[in-house]
Parts: sequence; C-alpha cells; structure tokens
Amino acid sequence: MMRNREFGALVVITCLLLFFGLSMAYSASAPVGQKIMHDDYYYLKRMLLFAAVGLAGMIFAATRSYEIWTRYWLVFYVLSALGLLVVFTPLGVSAGESKRSFSIGFATVQPSEFARLTVVFFLASFCARRAEHLKNWKRGFVPAMAIMAVMTVLILAGHDLGIPVTIGLTALLMLFIGGASILHIAMTGGVALVSLVALILLEPYRFKRIITFIDPWKDPMRGGWQIIQSMAALGSGGVWGVGPGRGLQKYLYLPAAHTDFVFSIIGEEMGLVGTMIINLIFVSFAVVGTRIALKARSREASFLAIGISLMISITALINMAVTVDMLPTKGITLPFVSYGGSSLLSNMVAVGILMSIARSSRDLEALQSIPVTRGI
Repeated sequence: MMRNREFGALVVITCLLLFFGLSMAYSASAPVGQKIMHDDYYYLKRMLLFAAVGLAGMIFAATRSYEIWTRYWLVFYVLSALGLLVVFTPLGVSAGESKRSFSIGFATVQPSEFARLTVVFFLASFCARRAEHLKNWKRGFVPAMAIMAVMTVLILAGHDLGIPVTIGLTALLMLFIGGASILHIAMTGGVALVSLVALILLEPYRFKRIITFIDPWKDPMRGGWQIIQSMAALGSGGVWGVGPGRGLQKYLYLPAAHTDFVFSIIGEEMGLVGTMIINLIFVSFAVVGTRIALKARSREASFLAIGISLMISITALINMAVTVDMLPTKGITLPFVSYGGSSLLSNMVAVGILMSIARSSRDLEALQSIPVTRGI
C-alpha cells in the first residue's frame, strides 16, 4: 500500500500538540489544583482521561468512512441543538457571565464545541451537493446561512460570543471556497459585524472588555488584570523562557492560566522559542489539512477537510491573538493544548475525520497505481 505523507504528518502534529497539552496541563494547573482540590495532579489526571477518550474518538473516526458525517449531518445537528438547549435546564452550569455547559455528574459537557463541528458537516455536504446554487441568493446562500444561524443563535443565547465568531468565519470561508458570490459574502459579513457591535453594546461586560482591550492599564486591578498578567508572562519568558514548571504567573496571578491563557504560560516557561514552535505546529496543521483537501477523492471530502482545518486553525489563531492583546478576550481555548474535555474530544474526532479522508485518498492512489492489463 502506498505511503501517505499527509496521514503520517497529521499523526506527528497531533502527538506534538497533545504532548504540549499534557505538559502544560500539569504545569499551568498545578497551583489551581492544589488550592481547589488539594491535589497538584488533579487537572493532569483529568486531562489524561480526556486524552484517552479523545484518542478512542479519533481512532473511531479515522477507521470509519468520512461520508457518515456529511450524510447524517442532520442527526448530528439535532443532537447538538438539543445539547445546547440542555444548557438552559437545571443541569446547566454558569461560568462568569456565560452559560455554556451542563453537568453529567463526573464531568461537564460544552455542547458548543461539538455544534461548530456539526456546522462543518452541514456546510461540506451543502457545498458539495448544491454547488450550482451557491451563487444564487435565495436557493443557495440564504438557506446555508439560515441553518448555520440557528445553531449560532442557540450558542449566543448562552452569552458565548467566541465560538459563534469561529463558526461564522469558518462558514464564510467555506462558502467563498465553494464558489459563493463575493458580494453575498461581503453583505453577510457586514451584517454580522453590525450584529457583533450591537451584541457588545447591549451587554455591559462585553463593552467593558472592549475598553479593557483598548487600554488595559485604565483598570489594571480589575478589568485589565488578566491581559496585563498575560503580557507579563510572555514578556518575562524572553527568548528561551524561565524553564518548564518555573513560571510564576500561574500561581493565581493569571486567571484561566490552564485554559484560555495557556499560551501565555508557554511563553513564560518556554519563551519566544516555545511560542514559535506552537505557531509552526498549527501552521503545519493548516498546510497538511489543505493538502488533504486538495487530494481528497470527492468534492464532499475536500470541503469537509478544509472546513475542519479552518475551524481548528481559526480557533488557535484567535486564542493566541487574545493572549497578546491583539483581540478582546473571548473565552476560546487553544486546541489540543488548553485544559478542557469537550474541546479536546471534538478536536480529536475532527482529526480522526481528516485521517479518514487522507486514508481514503491513499487507497484511491493505490488503486490507480495498479497497472491495467488487457486480454488478448
């Protein structure tokens, strides 16, 4: 059987990101674990459990045909919508101003992490099967945006603005690649931008985040505290970092050090070199995902691969931009690296789907390489 470079590269990239994730899960979370659970290894042990479940999900997805995800997108869509509605029941768990997850006893589930993957399933199927209608406003573009909007509104109802932004960017890029009208995309982007501004102005805490983003030193002890501490972590790391496990900002100075701001701890402990390595790994992921999309055996597989690649890459880009104060805080985790079971599981399943697409391409190449002989 022919070798597939993309498949192998994807395995290496995933292993590297998981290595960083497990390493930082312990380093960044040990002080919080000690304070809350009196166990330095509490979050590491849970991260190991999440990684094991995620690995099982990845293997399951990698060994199944990618077609099940697009063929049955409506089933996954309904399940995701129901999960988002459960958040508003007594099982829902609040975190600050947001209500994004629900409890199942031994863990909490954040359904929005799976919902955005479901949107990719739908768009991959839509762009492949209704390609001739994408340039048509009524028959193509509006139906696609309407189905995506329903999921986005359900997520926004829980005061989560970060994931809808990643869904919107991923969807518009997929539709652009699929051949949708640039005018339609620009109009939708304009409406989305106006809506985003309105959502910010209607919620005082969101407006405060914008003010803090512009000038964190205006309120350094409250609103600006997190981003100031993030910048302090990155700055104190220098080029080579203070050394693994030796960072100080994680000692309850930097909030969410093991989740949303784990990139800052990487910068503090591993320096500019560590942050550049993480960046290069994600760039490599985007390149490999694009190559898998280009080599895919069908238009549907191609859109599924590019959608997954965009979703994970955009999420990583936004997370890193927030930590260096290039974007307001949004509550978005760093894929594979930040602590979080739902995020890790959904991303691992997504990688498994990419592996399945790469594997199917490899099998097709192997089949095409078999010489055809003619009978006399």
